[in-house]
Amino acid sequence: MENTGLATPSIPAVSAEGSLSPLWTVKQLATFLCVKPGTVYKMVERGELPVVRLGQNGRTLRFRHEQVEVWLAEKARHGQDFN
Repeated sequence: MENTGLATPSIPAVSAEGSLSPLWTVKQLATFLCVKPGTVYKMVERGELPVVRLGQNGRTLRFRHEQVEVWLAEKARHGQDFN
């Protein structure tokens, strides 16, 4: 993983394997991507972002740092913009 010089927002959460893995909120992901939170919501609606839905109704959105990094790498590899 290359260092982009950006601060990495994270919230420790226990993964299914029992190890700690960072889960980001919409606001934290928006900060990381340098976009507005509304843009993140739109990208989720379009099925463009890897998302973890939490809560009884699945309305709470979280994002795994590792999955976001892979998603960004794929976008870069294909020369695509992400928003």
